[in-house]
Amino acid sequence: MKQTSLLLQIRTRCFPRWRAVPIFGPLLDDFVRWMHADQHYSLNTVSNYLNEVPKLVRWLRPRQVKSIPQLTLQHLKAAHSYFGPRHTVASGAVRVLERFLRAQGTLSEGEAPSPSPVEGEADQFAIYLREDRGFASATIRNHRRGLREFLKS
Repeated sequence: MKQTSLLLQIRTRCFPRWRAVPIFGPLLDDFVRWMHADQHYSLNTVSNYLNEVPKLVRWLRPRQVKSIPQLTLQHLKAAHSYFGPRHTVASGAVRVLERFLRAQGTLSEGEAPSPSPVEGEADQFAIYLREDRGFASATIRNHRRGLREFLKS
């Protein structure tokens, strides 16, 4: 007996559109099956994470990622950091997708991105606060956050 696609079961009316999602479309059947059958996620959670995939695709587009071979662990870590405080479901979906791609063996490490000028200044400021002023780690984190917001504005 032929088994129907789980993606087809949970997205009956718009199945072709999901298969055409850039970057991840061809993998979505396997991703959904892996989440539900292998990782024991409920269909509701699978559906929620599936809804976040287009958001990740939109985030990757300006970073010139157009296919799975171009996608790296560094991209997914950066996406997780970006979505983390704003969209917790999207952040969780990125982590689960990372685990799936690692299990499939299709995710390369990639090069760590160089820090932005703002991050460079924040790092130097943190060193100053720690070594010269003797501030505690929590205080340094708070000051770094404030400096980043100031420099970005």
